[in-house]
Amino acid sequence: VDWGTVQTNGHSKSVTRVELTPVTGRGHQLRLHMASMRHPIVGDYMHGDKGTIDKEEQLCLHASQLSMDSFCFASNDGENASLQRCRIVIESTPPF
Repeated sequence: VDWGTVQTNGHSKSVTRVELTPVTGRGHQLRLHMASMRHPIVGDYMHGDKGTIDKEEQLCLHASQLSMDSFCFASNDGENASLQRCRIVIESTPPF
């Protein structure tokens, strides 16, 4: 997991927003790595500790960008479309 600090917040809890980049895409990779560094993700009931778990708070893990390779129809002249490889990118602002 690659990571970097994005924002430090002045909540009653010590909370820092970090940007994580998964390497393998394996399930729970980000949650496990953060917990193993003793910085669990807020709301992580599986890997967090009592200081990070709040029953009324959601898991604060949000994908700001998803991308995947796909196929799409492309046309240079507007008529003869051909199937080509393209990359689809979806971006979203974190809600917290």
